Amino acid sequence: MTKVGLPVEKNMNGDAVAWAATSKKELERRGYANQFGLSRKHIFDSIKRSLERLQLEYVDVLQCHRFDPETPIEETMQALDDVVKAGYARYIGMSSCYAWQFYKMQNYARSRGLTEFISMQNLYSACYREEEREMVPVLQDLGVGMIP
Repeated sequence: MTKVGLPVEKNMNGDAVAWAATSKKELERRGYANQFGLSRKHIFDSIKRSLERLQLEYVDVLQCHRFDPETPIEETMQALDDVVKAGYARYIGMSSCYAWQFYKMQNYARSRGLTEFISMQNLYSACYREEEREMVPVLQDLGVGMIP
């Protein structure tokens, strides 16, 4: 599995490091325009770089990390479908979004015959139990697996 959504850079040791807790403005200031989010360009650039780093021809699951409110769902879902059809990934998954966002994306794919998500990696903790009330029933209804 590999993830798409956040920019990745090489540190001084040559290791890949993701910028998780940085604002969009800060990422753009650092020169990461079009290197984060779920736009078609970033999805394809990201999967190709991941495959190169991992020295693989494909990954089993391409996991989208966080919902991207800046990119239309139509663009994201079509790009993910094209990634699967191109053979870069066998399946797609999602992480860190609201239940209504996940449902909207899955429904878009389902209604148009596009590749659907097979998994959802959500926040699951003893302190934050909202996932049990919102996301888990949606996943059960849609037949999607949960990665805690």
